[in-house]
Amino acid sequence: MTGGTEDAEARAGAGVPAGPVPWDLAMTQALLGGGAIAAAQVVLWGLWELISIGTRDDYEQPIEGAFLLICCMGPFVAVLGSFLHALAFTLPVAALARLGADRTRVRAQWWMAAGLVLLAAGYAWLIGQVAGLPFGWTWTRTAAFGVIPLAGVAYAARRGSAGMAMVRATGWVLGVALVFGFGGGIIATEAGWPPPYVPPRLERTEYVAQWTGDDGASVTLRADGSAVAERLPRPWPAQESGTSHCSGMGTWQFREEGSDGRHETRFLRDGIVLTLPSCGGDQDWQVAGTAEHPELFAAVGAEAADLRILRRG
Repeated sequence: MTGGTEDAEARAGAGVPAGPVPWDLAMTQALLGGGAIAAAQVVLWGLWELISIGTRDDYEQPIEGAFLLICCMGPFVAVLGSFLHALAFTLPVAALARLGADRTRVRAQWWMAAGLVLLAAGYAWLIGQVAGLPFGWTWTRTAAFGVIPLAGVAYAARRGSAGMAMVRATGWVLGVALVFGFGGGIIATEAGWPPPYVPPRLERTEYVAQWTGDDGASVTLRADGSAVAERLPRPWPAQESGTSHCSGMGTWQFREEGSDGRHETRFLRDGIVLTLPSCGGDQDWQVAGTAEHPELFAAVGAEAADLRILRRG
């Protein structure tokens, strides 16, 4: 009798109700509870994107489009992302914890922790295979994103309800996200963190190289000022002659920040002017990336697809 009481108390303290809970209620807790709190995390992420987006403008792009995209797509992304996260992450971990606690004397919280670590490792490996991201950092971020939803599920299970307990838990998480996320984000950016992007400053000799882009595009800049282009994307599609690429020989000149550019514009950062008769005349390309991995870009609009980007080497 005593052993049964201790077992029930241990399971209640670990986030599992003392009495028998129907399987469908446990699954509801995992899906609704984990999904709701994952949605709160998406809201926090969206706030951070809105606050810090100006610090990551590598290509001098207007940010109005990004604001509009986040505001319009934010609710849809929050709902869909939270459901998928609950289905692919919170649900299997919660199911493992419940099954383990029911069949062993190991507390559900330890089963939940083990499931969190193992499932995050599996997803991190899969993401690494597809996107080439480092395993360790991806593993850490994936696991961290599952901690709060699982804590909410444990809270609802301890209360024995997937309804009001989950609403209260989500309300607390969302409130903390709004207050600390928005307020803390503004304070951090005002204090200079994360630091704003600063384009590299390269010497003229560092531009002498082959610069390559997508679809086989390349331009070779030579020390004598000559340039050879192969399938170079045209930065001004309106001036196309039936094609979006061009090839040919020409010249190039180094330009410092503030120098005159094409059509009475000025360089907002260092870059080069390409003079390629076969490509319609002069083209302004400005520097981006980092000193170790520099890029040249020409912007023709506010969307990422409107950027023409070349990478050295």
